Amino acid sequence: MRKRKQLTIGIILPTIISKNGTVKQSLELAKALQSLGHEVIFFTYAYLKDAIFPEFDKQKVCYCIDLKKSIFYKIIKNPAKLEILYLYIAFLFISRFRRLFQYKRINIYNPHDWFGLWLVANIKKNNQCLIANINDVPNRINGKIIEKIKLFWDRRITSKIDQIIVLDFQNKTKVITWLNINPDKVTVVRSGLDTLKYQQFTKKMDLKRELNIPEKSFILISANLLTWNRRYEDVIRALNKLRNNTLLHFVILTKLDFNSSYAVFLKEEIRKYKLTKRVHFIDKFFTDEERMAYIKGGDILIFPNSPQTWGLTVIEAMAMGVPVIVSSGSGVSEVLKDGENAFIYPSGDINKLADTILRAISDRKKLKKIADLGREYVLSSFSWEKFGKDVERIMIENFKIKKNLL
Repeated sequence: MRKRKQLTIGIILPTIISKNGTVKQSLELAKALQSLGHEVIFFTYAYLKDAIFPEFDKQKVCYCIDLKKSIFYKIIKNPAKLEILYLYIAFLFISRFRRLFQYKRINIYNPHDWFGLWLVANIKKNNQCLIANINDVPNRINGKIIEKIKLFWDRRITSKIDQIIVLDFQNKTKVITWLNINPDKVTVVRSGLDTLKYQQFTKKMDLKRELNIPEKSFILISANLLTWNRRYEDVIRALNKLRNNTLLHFVILTKLDFNSSYAVFLKEEIRKYKLTKRVHFIDKFFTDEERMAYIKGGDILIFPNSPQTWGLTVIEAMAMGVPVIVSSGSGVSEVLKDGENAFIYPSGDINKLADTILRAISDRKKLKKIADLGREYVLSSFSWEKFGKDVERIMIENFKIKKNLL
């Protein structure tokens, strides 16, 4: 094995409070980089050890506030709402946040959102690299005046950025437009999954028994935090078009109070189309194992999200042998083939979605073949080890360039 140049990498997240996709990705990236011989330190404003992934026990985390000791934690029990609150509180204490890592021996700053970009761009030294992983691009371009002001500040730091890593080409286009940045500074690297974990996972939740769904029914299932870009209403409206197929059910795994207004809207849609007996919410925060078991208990994972950076849930479901229906508005649709290893429909097209659901459920043998090919594809193409090596290569290349220029 070749000897690697050890780097000290600072991963910056505004908050490490809940088990969201960005935190998961940063954790898996850290583990992969550490296995390659690099030192990784996490920096965050607010930290809630009891609510995040247990593997953080093995990570070095520097933080300003231990949320377990905060009065807000006792008042607001929802970790997702705490994240939003503390992101904005962090703005009031930027100097305190910066002091956490300003004098550390860091070779690579690796922020995982726009706030981290702001934070480190103005303090990094000439011999340090700023390589960001951006999963969600802020909606600044057509925003209100406050977003326009933020856009001005975003673009001021563009010259300080060495490289931005995104998960798909849709997001690459958005980043280039957002920051008005040289396309060569934006690289697509697909995130991965724990292949062995998903390959060996066998637990399967009996959804029909739990939700009192008739035995011969066909279950579509979705699993995401509740936000408007999930577009669950598209599935509800497609079910309305397929109302003659009374054995078709839709199960949503989500925490409803994460976005109360969207939850109310969805329930109104369900009542309007008289689908209360065919659309089911399982309202809770899930452990990874629970979420996997529920997804495996469905017949098809449906991913109507748009716009959606990547879509880790899709490849996780495929790795367990669950077939998927995916919106073209998701980044993951870029790497899948309709009718071969997945079903893909035009984002927001209810008629095409209804047709795609019918196509998927009409032939069980073909559905099984697509699920098998999908599983084979993702297990051979995506892993956190590969993701880590690809990111490491970008980091080393940029660090060498930086050293040669000094």
